[in-house]
Amino acid sequence: MQNHVSDEIIDRFRKVTSATVYSAVWRLAPPIGQEWFASANYQLCLMRGIKAFTPGKKLVGRAQTLRYLPARPDLLKETRRGADSPEYRAMAKCGPNDVLVVEAHTFDEYSCTMGNMKTRQLWHNNAQGLITEGAIRDLDMISNDYGLAVFANNRSPAGNLPFLESFEEGKYVNVGGVLVMPGDVIIADDDGVVVV
Repeated sequence: MQNHVSDEIIDRFRKVTSATVYSAVWRLAPPIGQEWFASANYQLCLMRGIKAFTPGKKLVGRAQTLRYLPARPDLLKETRRGADSPEYRAMAKCGPNDVLVVEAHTFDEYSCTMGNMKTRQLWHNNAQGLITEGAIRDLDMISNDYGLAVFANNRSPAGNLPFLESFEEGKYVNVGGVLVMPGDVIIADDDGVVVV
């Protein structure tokens, strides 16, 4: 079930830094009855290994999620469906005040999940930007022409194949060691990416 955080709340988060949000979230108490379980609080809210590739651009919005898996021929038959593929469905869900968050566990740090062709749909939908555990390519166009904020693991000219293929959207994802659920609030700036 997706949380819906109002645009008014999103606008309030724009007034604070990721460091301020991290400090506040980190101190939240565990839910009642779960005090015994140390990780039942929200200390795992700071993504690891994800860096700002558009310095000075802050990214605040609701998460729309996409998950990539290692590519195999039988998976490609299942996921290569053009406009109905998981990646295009995920991008179509992104609108104003939304952020595309992409899980892409890969052994190849140069395998890209997004470039200018795919992110063009985010731009058309007025999304805020994207966070990907994979690499990003065509960064100058994405940042300068589309104005999107980008947070990624790396930058590379390579595509996703033969390493990765989009698999599902709108599900829970693990990005930078943090659980992200559709509708979670993302606050990202040059200091890092925090999930609320």
